[in-house]
Amino acid sequence: MAGRFGGSINLDVQYLCRYCDSRMDLVPHYSKHLNICTSIASYANIENTFNVGIRILRGSKKSIAKTFLHRIELINAKV
Repeated sequence: MAGRFGGSINLDVQYLCRYCDSRMDLVPHYSKHLNICTSIASYANIENTFNVGIRILRGSKKSIAKTFLHRIELINAKV
């Protein structure tokens, strides 16, 4: 599971491995994806990356995640 979940799971822009119950922060991972977008020529691939990022980052309480979400939404509106 990944993204923002409350309740007993309580994930905030994290990935939860169901096998070992370890958590991984997704903000650095998605930051790499944004850098990859600069070299992609296909708008469909860029749009797909943005949409995944919006789904992962939406609803986060972390300030860095909110900043990324705001940037993605601005870029997506311009493109």
